[in-house]
Amino acid sequence: ATGSEKQAVADEDAKAKRKRIERRAAEKARTTPAVSGDEEDPFIGARRLSDLLARYDYRIQREEVVDGRPCYVIRFSPRRGLKTSGLAEHALSSLAGEIVVDAADYQIRRVDAFLVQPVKVAGGLAARVDDAVVKYQAAPMGPAHRWFPCVVDLRLHGKKALFLALDVGYRYEFSNFKTFRVDTETAASTQ
Repeated sequence: ATGSEKQAVADEDAKAKRKRIERRAAEKARTTPAVSGDEEDPFIGARRLSDLLARYDYRIQREEVVDGRPCYVIRFSPRRGLKTSGLAEHALSSLAGEIVVDAADYQIRRVDAFLVQPVKVAGGLAARVDDAVVKYQAAPMGPAHRWFPCVVDLRLHGKKALFLALDVGYRYEFSNFKTFRVDTETAASTQ
């Protein structure tokens, strides 16, 4: 085969692959997840917030003042005996830590979480995460004290492919939020 024939076959393969991906995406978009619960129970990914919260046991540790505002410090740990299906659920069920909640408006200010047991991928052959730390920090913005994430930090330690070191960190910082106000006129009439 000539170079141009090989390129034509490669282009056709790429085109077919793109069509398969688009077809799968269209099928996924057509199927909406079943909605249960009420509007106050939002989805976090494909899971309801209440399902994620039910994975843990909670206890109020103490009260403290953070940046001049009263806060509750809540400890959480994995609930014993929960069945997990899949790597993501196993990883979530292996986290414990501390949550700082603003006492005035019950918004989460900070989360510090860590692994309480290793998480293995493919039985530890592909990867084994021995230590993970997740930190989330939020701050109030503007006079209305709407809370926005400022820092999300993830650090993983372990092994991959049995003997290679796994030492990765991801840090996302959000800053310089712009606020604006929109005034609208409304009129209601009764007849």
